Amino acid sequence: MFRCFVALLFLFSGALASFAQDNPRITETTKLVQKCLPAVVSLPLVTPGEKPGTQTVHFGSGTVISPLGFVLTNAHVVRNAKEGPALFVGNRVLKYQTICTMPHSDLAVLKLQTEGPLPALPIGRSHDLMLGEPTLVIGNAGELAHSASTGIVSGLARSTRTEHSILPDVIQTSAAINGGNSGGPLINALGEMIGVVSSKKQNADNVGFAIAADHVRVILPAVLKPEDRYNFWFGAKADPLSARCHISDLAAGSPAAEAGLQRGDVIVKLNGAPLQSAIDLALSLIQKKAGDVLQLQVEREGKTLELKCELKPLVLPEAIADEKVVPGLLRKEYAGQWSGLPDFASLKPVEEKVVDNIGEEKKFNYAFQYQGLIKIPEEGLYSFAIRSDDGSRLRIAKQLIADNDGNHAIRDVSGVIRLPVGLHPIEVEFYQGVGEMELKLFWEGPGVPWQPMAKDVLFTKKAEEMQK
Repeated sequence: MFRCFVALLFLFSGALASFAQDNPRITETTKLVQKCLPAVVSLPLVTPGEKPGTQTVHFGSGTVISPLGFVLTNAHVVRNAKEGPALFVGNRVLKYQTICTMPHSDLAVLKLQTEGPLPALPIGRSHDLMLGEPTLVIGNAGELAHSASTGIVSGLARSTRTEHSILPDVIQTSAAINGGNSGGPLINALGEMIGVVSSKKQNADNVGFAIAADHVRVILPAVLKPEDRYNFWFGAKADPLSARCHISDLAAGSPAAEAGLQRGDVIVKLNGAPLQSAIDLALSLIQKKAGDVLQLQVEREGKTLELKCELKPLVLPEAIADEKVVPGLLRKEYAGQWSGLPDFASLKPVEEKVVDNIGEEKKFNYAFQYQGLIKIPEEGLYSFAIRSDDGSRLRIAKQLIADNDGNHAIRDVSGVIRLPVGLHPIEVEFYQGVGEMELKLFWEGPGVPWQPMAKDVLFTKKAEEMQK
């Protein structure tokens, strides 16, 4: 099946024409297409057909975002596939393995099996997009590989629901988007990916949507989280919205700190590979392990430094030994008006009671604080997402997992953490202003498929224990 896609790609793709660059047929658009095309892949997915013994091939698109061979696409493009083929222009086929999928954000990261660097598109910014600026879409439109279409940014700060997820921060474009474009890049005039194509409005023409680049920049490092994913400790984080790999957070006593890294440093290279962003840092740490030594080239106050960092084993949170618990969570309710999550420690609750699960109440101008324990059935990596309208925040084992604060429409924010078996503290903070309201918690992990949080894993200490 894998080899047959080589012939399939030959039918769908054509060779780039060679012309003198002063030829009037060579426009800025054709230059942009030729520049970006080598970094776009078609992603076929084989699924069982409707009739027994048959198979159906679905196509999506993806973008190489790192010369190391990492591809960004939609989660619904690869679904549950652990591996598959990626088809490049020019009949080249590389096999990929799925690193992670984020169903709530409809994003997935794949790793291509490559022996050398690959052409990649830089991830740009979306905070300063202008209505009317030109856009380019390249992808597998209508199962026609490496098709290109142009348009403009026709809407900003949109939100949309798909059959797969709620997408709160999407860019609207007039570039033609069809089935098979999902997961491909929305590109600006500079050749930067400013969005990940996700869907189109079914009852309108030339209204397509792409997940905004700034949203991708923030969510990818938080969900990739290679330290928890591969069980090692590095201890440094980069600013996700910076134009460079600018260190913004450094854990005291961490391997990164012991190696001499400081807040404000810019990591230029890791093991010889250039870094441009927090996403590059996270991708460079994929599949690393405790004991590996990182060679870091760092810029600090105009000087270039060479640092060596040995990764240490990740220290997991300790489970709560006390088994004197009852089902449910302690919920504290507060009355007031806020534009962000309040300082709960300074407030007096108007009501406290044990509830079955996390969920919103149909009222205005209030806040909830849920406290209790979550029972982890098996040691491993767990993903959590909190969906809210308005602001919310999730902590597991006293670590901040997802910060979804502020006045906003329904939005998911997620994170991951490695946990051992047993009971671990869980805390959810939430406030509601006016308008629509929602609060839901989702999770997945070893033996736990992606699903809403089940009430049978939530507990709180008995009243007499909480008073101690």
